[in-house]
Amino acid sequence: MSVNKFPPVKIKFAGGILNKIMKKILILSLAVIVLGIGTWKFFDYKKNKVRNNVMGMLNSKTSYVSNSQSTVDRYISKTEEDLRTNPENINLLVKTGYAYIQKTREENDPQYYENAKNYLERALELSDNKSADAFGGLGSIYLSEHKFKEALEVGKKAREFNMYSAYLLSVIVDAQVELGMYDDAVKSAQEMINTRPDLSSYSRISYIREIHGDLPGAIDAMKMAITAGAPSGENTAWCTVQLGNLYFVSGDRDSAKIQYQNALDKYPDYIHALSGLAKIKLHDNDYKAAIQIYEKITEKNKLPEFLIMLADLYKISGDNEKAQETYSKVKFINTYFKEKGVDTDLELTLFNINQGKNLKDAIKTTEKYIKEGNNSFKTYHTLAWAQYKNGDIEDAVKNIETSLKIGIKDPLLMYHAGKIYDKAGNTAKAIEFTSYALNISPWLDKTE
Repeated sequence: MSVNKFPPVKIKFAGGILNKIMKKILILSLAVIVLGIGTWKFFDYKKNKVRNNVMGMLNSKTSYVSNSQSTVDRYISKTEEDLRTNPENINLLVKTGYAYIQKTREENDPQYYENAKNYLERALELSDNKSADAFGGLGSIYLSEHKFKEALEVGKKAREFNMYSAYLLSVIVDAQVELGMYDDAVKSAQEMINTRPDLSSYSRISYIREIHGDLPGAIDAMKMAITAGAPSGENTAWCTVQLGNLYFVSGDRDSAKIQYQNALDKYPDYIHALSGLAKIKLHDNDYKAAIQIYEKITEKNKLPEFLIMLADLYKISGDNEKAQETYSKVKFINTYFKEKGVDTDLELTLFNINQGKNLKDAIKTTEKYIKEGNNSFKTYHTLAWAQYKNGDIEDAVKNIETSLKIGIKDPLLMYHAGKIYDKAGNTAKAIEFTSYALNISPWLDKTE
């Protein structure tokens, strides 16, 4: 199926229907990635320290607005002290578990998930496995650990005890998206927006539209998310950056720059906004300025996505020593996360492919994910790229087309598709996809 022929999907919002093809997580994210898809954090950039509205997060379990000046560590100390005199208080156990989830995110260190799990599992034990909030917390952890099937299972289990929680629906939506269950994710997102039309639900609608190739619809939904968020909230700043990214991928770099700057005006030195500005510098071939920005970012946060960009820039600039040193940091961090229970195999596989390492294992690893039920466009993209690097062009074409059919217009995916079509002798498609990718991210052909 052509990337332009994905059937339109309707999602009803309060006040009408947006009949547009629907709109990458993170919470991911993750991206997430990022890391943690359903909740948010607040960062005091003057002190390089996260300041959390812990009570707000623990009471609402959805997106929250910062009203508290207490740090998550202070909150944990208080709840653990209270638990010493009231060790079977389910509510306290759940709140402490969620606080450790937040601490993991602010420290970017998965070691605290074990603490969170201990409290949440104890709450489940005392509630005879009937605490929706405890199940929801476990679901959030599983999402962050990239254990999406487990997240979906506990999300659905939690809804047996609370059918009206938008937070639980967010866990389900994120898991379905990451597993490639896109039709189910659309239905769950519709239910989420019906339950609670807020920043959290609108931002998920935006992402679903984005991966279906509807960038205008994604932009509309992300604007709604920003409007629904607190003006000074970090989650609103994050959505502002995502809006900038959508403009960037749409080719409107002027609007993208405005949004990145809007986020920086509220949160000086906000790393995600800085990364957006670095991409604009990259597009303008100002590699020196982009390197300076990414060096500044990685002083604060060594997430692999930032380190990879910095390493690639060193490589482009001819500083191979710094490039290899930074690539090594990426592998170290991924290995550490895996040791702490985070499934990083798929991310590490794509990284290794680009490094020309473990190419045979890359196919086995990715096929294992598909066999286990992970049918996301990301998985098929990784498999196709591994097959291309191994010289299996016929299967690479088949799997890159499986990845593309949802409609996603990610520049890296499009660039890889162009390379695969070129090797397969399909010159027209090779030019189409490569030209699109390099128009958005012209540095891609300099990183190989």
